[in-house]
Amino acid sequence: MGITFLLPTRDTRTTLVQAHDGKGPIGQPQGKGELLIMPRRTLIKAVAVIVTTIVTASAASAVQIVQSRGADPRVDYPSLSRYGLWDDRNYTLRQEDLSLIGAGEEDLQILIPLFFRVELHERIPGLPQTGPFRYPRSALQYFRGHYGGYLIDGKLYRNAVLQDGKLRVDLDEGVDQETFSA
Repeated sequence: MGITFLLPTRDTRTTLVQAHDGKGPIGQPQGKGELLIMPRRTLIKAVAVIVTTIVTASAASAVQIVQSRGADPRVDYPSLSRYGLWDDRNYTLRQEDLSLIGAGEEDLQILIPLFFRVELHERIPGLPQTGPFRYPRSALQYFRGHYGGYLIDGKLYRNAVLQDGKLRVDLDEGVDQETFSA
């Protein structure tokens, strides 16, 4: 199958969807299961979901981490993205700060960025460094309330998406940090 055609039908509420291989007349079945009549509302919703998914996936992957923005030249800042969601406040982390993070931290799928995890370890002595439950359940709410969201290039973003099995900051609808009030 090559091209897909969307053809209006006599009934204004439905659309003919046909996968076509370029042979034979359009609008007639090419074989079993290749001609489909569906409600236009369903078709519109399906197209909207596909477009939204494509746009969100491309917007979520646009974060660029610049080594020279970091506070400590000993830290490989681009490699910190393996710990999950990026936040520009990660640029303040120093090599000594990273010693507070336990082994296997990069395997956790949690919505708080690395700089805030370090901050929690500094504020709460004895916080676990192993296992799946290392941070308080209220950590995300505290992070959002105190910091407003994920800071990237001077804008705050509140949401994250799962893309290719990894969490990414959703870069839609960012708010300038100066104008944001949590």
